Amino acid sequence: MVIRDDSPVEPASPQAKVARSARVIKALEAERTILAIQNQSLSKERDEAVARRDAALLENEKLLLILSQYKRAIFGRHSEKIYPDQLRLLLSGAEAAAVVGANENDAPGDSGNRDATTTTIRPRANLNRGRLPAHLPRIDVIIDIAEKACPCCGAALHKIGETQKAMLDIVPVQYRVKRVIRPR
Repeated sequence: MVIRDDSPVEPASPQAKVARSARVIKALEAERTILAIQNQSLSKERDEAVARRDAALLENEKLLLILSQYKRAIFGRHSEKIYPDQLRLLLSGAEAAAVVGANENDAPGDSGNRDATTTTIRPRANLNRGRLPAHLPRIDVIIDIAEKACPCCGAALHKIGETQKAMLDIVPVQYRVKRVIRPR
């Protein structure tokens, strides 16, 4: 708040100066009081915001922990089951009830009898990686380079190895293995 003196430039009496100074002091005191009240309300709002932020951070950490446990249960080494009794130890109140309810909805065929020794073992898939039947005829396709001379010195290039890739090539009424050989 800025107080201006709009009075004419006449010499003022000492009582007028004292009265004017008293008004200025009262105005400054009122402004200081208003600013102090605003400062208190802003500091309360700041403290509330900090408390909400801290609570949100704690909740976020708890949810990240739960998420990591679910990821481990689903994608972990043995996809171990999380039993509701164990989960209740970690969670509190409504969170535990919501998660346990979700677990019970996920496993409708489960009667609640859980035995740690009973596990279902899936048979291994019969994989045949990289081996094509030996009785099929082989056709070799050699992909060679156009330049047989070294670009730096002009000397002849020599073969240091090769990569082979075998794929099943189906020609109508004929099955054969086509090997592509590429020198390095």
